[in-house]
Amino acid sequence: MGKVLENIPNEMIGGKSTILKIFRELAKNEGQEEEFGNTMEKILPNDLKSTTVWLDKLTNIWRYSFGTLIDNLQSGYTWSGTTNHFPVIDLYTAIKIAYENLSEDQFKDYIRRLKEITKHSDVLFEMRPLMNVAKRFKKYFEISGFGVGNKTLDWRINIFGYNIVFDVKNRIRSLITHLEEIIPYMQAGANNIIPPAPDPKDLFKSVENKLVERNYFKQLQGVWIHTQIKEHKTALDNYFYNALDSKKIHFMIISDWKEDAYILARNKLMKYILKKIFHLKESERHVTEEYR
Repeated sequence: MGKVLENIPNEMIGGKSTILKIFRELAKNEGQEEEFGNTMEKILPNDLKSTTVWLDKLTNIWRYSFGTLIDNLQSGYTWSGTTNHFPVIDLYTAIKIAYENLSEDQFKDYIRRLKEITKHSDVLFEMRPLMNVAKRFKKYFEISGFGVGNKTLDWRINIFGYNIVFDVKNRIRSLITHLEEIIPYMQAGANNIIPPAPDPKDLFKSVENKLVERNYFKQLQGVWIHTQIKEHKTALDNYFYNALDSKKIHFMIISDWKEDAYILARNKLMKYILKKIFHLKESERHVTEEYR
């Protein structure tokens, strides 16, 4: 199965396949013609077409190997896992969303950026927010004129004249910090490792300075985040409500590709609108209090 799986225990590998085969199955399960899956696969760059696809026996998920190892840890250790072995269904969904919602030039550029291995996970997650947004709403990608100067924001959703604008962030810094913190305990044979709480400030870098103050009755704006670890609930809540400019960042959503999310908003009406538009279910799966 090649070097890309050399860090994955053989007991976890339930078989291998190709992007084309899995895309065909996903299209068929959606009631699409098999040719639809073929078309989706043909759109992919060759680097992605030929990547290793393997069945994760622990989760029964088909994964494809792309992205980079975390190999810049001070300890000298290398990390391989969900940061470079992604579910094939996420790639399929992202490409389908992009195909349906981006202009022709934007779509070509999106596919080009997908093959940039160091940015792959960031580019992949850019499409997640639109996964369940109704077709009747207008969507605009990489928009300007709604933030500071010429700075662009990832999405504008227009709902009968009302705008929701936001950036999408795929954050990995907290994971790297955690790995640096827990490796010494692992080397010492510790059985119970409780690392320090992550800094919520890391989630909002380069977001607040892109937005201008807006009244949320005229425009709702915020950030949609994917993290690799659970955030500290109390620290995150306090930072959102007390440190961020409430006139610039009205909401924050943390999710992966599932339909539940941790949502912070300035009031209950905002949260209700976000849940309805994006078809989200509130959960605390992405946060915890179990830090020291």
